[in-house]
Amino acid sequence: MGKLILFAAILGTGLQTLRNPFIGAMAYYCLAIWGPQYIWWWNFEGLRVSFIVAVTTIAALCIAVFRQGLDFDLLFTRINFCVFILWISYVISYFFAPYGGLLGEVPYLTFIHFSKIIFFYFAAVLLVADIQKQKYFSYIIIVAMIHLTWWANYQYLSQNWQAFNMGRLMGPTVPVGGSIYSDENAFAMFFVTAVPFLFYWGLHLANRIPRYAIWAVIPLGWHAIFLTGSRGGLVGLAASLFAGVIFSKNRYLLIFILIPMFLLAFYFQGGDLLKIRTETIVDYEGETSAETRLEAWHAALDMLYAHPATGVGIACFVRAMADFSDKQPRATHSVPLQFAAEVGILGLAAYCLIVWFVLWQGFKNNRLLSIHGSQFDDNELATLHYLNESSVVSFFGLSVCSLFLSLNYYEVFYFLLIINGYINYYIQKKLLVNYR
Repeated sequence: MGKLILFAAILGTGLQTLRNPFIGAMAYYCLAIWGPQYIWWWNFEGLRVSFIVAVTTIAALCIAVFRQGLDFDLLFTRINFCVFILWISYVISYFFAPYGGLLGEVPYLTFIHFSKIIFFYFAAVLLVADIQKQKYFSYIIIVAMIHLTWWANYQYLSQNWQAFNMGRLMGPTVPVGGSIYSDENAFAMFFVTAVPFLFYWGLHLANRIPRYAIWAVIPLGWHAIFLTGSRGGLVGLAASLFAGVIFSKNRYLLIFILIPMFLLAFYFQGGDLLKIRTETIVDYEGETSAETRLEAWHAALDMLYAHPATGVGIACFVRAMADFSDKQPRATHSVPLQFAAEVGILGLAAYCLIVWFVLWQGFKNNRLLSIHGSQFDDNELATLHYLNESSVVSFFGLSVCSLFLSLNYYEVFYFLLIINGYINYYIQKKLLVNYR
């Protein structure tokens, strides 16, 4: 029965994508963020669903270029320029970095994987090209949040300890071990980035009953983060709450309701779980993760100094660390430093500028909407506030955590860029037209 439903969904999605390529972009990011192929893996077995979605979306994109035209001005923004430069840094590193030839196919496969991420990012930029589509696009992370929150808490309540690694909840994983959320920190970061969308979508809803029903999921999402035992997830959650207070026009709701609720939840549940997790890891590793991170970061800076133009090579940090440090080789656990070490100063600069532009333009958009709100109709203005605030607060939490975690190929990052980049473009374009 499950396979029949899946076949029908694939067929329906393919046909609709050829008529409306936006559906293909939605399907791609459903697979990339929600990951149903890892939740109901037995139904997806033997089917190349991602490949089918990719081919159909590319075909529909090509048809759209000739049939109805696309707004290619969407590609020429500061954020997209930086994303392109980030990819160029990968090209340079792949062909010229000193360690690239020492790891067989790993650098090649990583480069191809990253190139696919960037290609579909730019495809989605072109296809998710109006406010209503952006609103529907944001529902991907909301639906995924509701379902994965239920899934995470169900593993705990049903005592399915096979879903835990050293007491830490992993995301849905196929029996052979593959998953976008097999790493506990990556799974925690999904909830960190999704919670702001639930909060601001609740504010966006006019009816109080669905609003409170949506908000009721948020504490369960916090509990899911506690179950992962991710201290980085906890830092990201605190950072997003802080950003909400600074950034949101509804800061009093955050200060007097949401933050006290979070502190109570952490006091009664999160503190004990994270304490047990910390003690377990110290007993297992024999040293603190803070010390090991500092060792890896020091090595990353040495690699950047030695190879500023190319880095040591894509996916080559662990191999190169043996030549740059007398400590045990390990992962970088920092997005900017991993970019710096593996692809050089160009990749580091591109990433830092992306983060700066998203946060700066998000604040600028809030100000523009406050000053020029009369230029938009009421529904449009409410949607713009929802998309701008949720994407920026979510992005801030992710960016803070990226300082301490390896999330270089985390597609939620590009999902947020698609939303934020379009909001920037739309607001500025509309105000420019109205004031000519």
